Amino acid sequence: MNVGWTACALFLAAGACGSPPNFTDADGSDGSDMGGNGSDSGNDSGSGGGGNSLDLGNDGTAGSDGNGKGGMGGGDTCAESEESADLVPANLLFVVDKSGSMNCNPPPTDTACENPVKVDESLPSKWEITQDALTGDSGALHVLAGQAGVSVGLINFPLDDNCQVVTSGDTTVPIAPLDEEQLAALQDGLDVIADGQTPLAGAAIRGLEALRLGIHAGDLPGDNYLVVMTDGVETCQPDALDDLLTYVEEAEKYYDVRTYAIGAPGSEGSRTLLSQIAILGGTRKSNDCAETPTEASESCHIDLTESTDFEADLGAEFQGITEATTQSCEYDVPQNALIDRNKVNVEYTPSGGDKELVVQDPPADGEEQCENAEGWQYTADGTQIVLCGDICDEVLADPGAKVRVVFGCQETVVR
Repeated sequence: MNVGWTACALFLAAGACGSPPNFTDADGSDGSDMGGNGSDSGNDSGSGGGGNSLDLGNDGTAGSDGNGKGGMGGGDTCAESEESADLVPANLLFVVDKSGSMNCNPPPTDTACENPVKVDESLPSKWEITQDALTGDSGALHVLAGQAGVSVGLINFPLDDNCQVVTSGDTTVPIAPLDEEQLAALQDGLDVIADGQTPLAGAAIRGLEALRLGIHAGDLPGDNYLVVMTDGVETCQPDALDDLLTYVEEAEKYYDVRTYAIGAPGSEGSRTLLSQIAILGGTRKSNDCAETPTEASESCHIDLTESTDFEADLGAEFQGITEATTQSCEYDVPQNALIDRNKVNVEYTPSGGDKELVVQDPPADGEEQCENAEGWQYTADGTQIVLCGDICDEVLADPGAKVRVVFGCQETVVR
């Protein structure tokens, strides 16, 4: 069905819907097409949490129940069905502020940024630092280029010298696997002049729309993230900020899209907003942050406004986000009625090494995922297997490592 732009319709939330903000799209329209193709009846809400499901190899092999389905075995025999485990893909969309104030040197060189130009031409501007931190030779994305399962896209804002944002569903650089070609496309996408105002709400909403549409189309399996960075406050449509928060909340609730917020020097006036985005987007900096957005009294987002080395700190934060979102040890488990959760084993084969069993090490009461664990665990919803501790580090450090899930045999449990 075709729905309007509003967050309540877009993300299946209940309640009344208001009138759309008149964002300036790249095609010159007023932005009233925010809803794109809309969402369906809600049967696939929350679909952003998993990648391509594993199957049992239903080919009637040993342990078959006679109907070509991988059986769980019978009698005294342990009937096995082995399947390669694929890491859950990660899709990141960066929404980056290229407004005029990004031309300023960061503090302590320029603490006021009264004019959108560098006061010291020999030092980099905030925009040059951002470009290098993402796509430079030692930038966060350059390090990830070629890693399996990682896709990245980009939205700059504004697109012109005023308040223009991308058209609904569009991006500056479409989300695609992060190979050398895509890295070059991202570098080209960032190779623009910083100017214009700060349409923060419109750009971030359009980013969430692009992720939603990609999820609905089946183009973005796995985990999805929006990373918003700004050095200022909304200057184009402040009335849309409440809509932005609704989008962030509904995206996390219904599509498992998590939103990071980075506040560069100059974003002091957006601290509360960015903290609310982090809280509602599921990326709060710590559990000490306020439980409800209206009570956000400290920076729950990545706040670099007081950084004395913006270049180093921004690079470290981008690196931290990419590592946290892409270098995981999560593997999908097939959702099949025949699977006995007590008869699933995980095997690991290092490059040039022998196959070894990874024991299950479920969390104790009150423990978080992988806390104090050395082995594998189910996620809370049982849809994924997670490697914990040293074995995760070994797998990530070994590009040739293979992980397999074995069905039908009693699992070995540490505790």
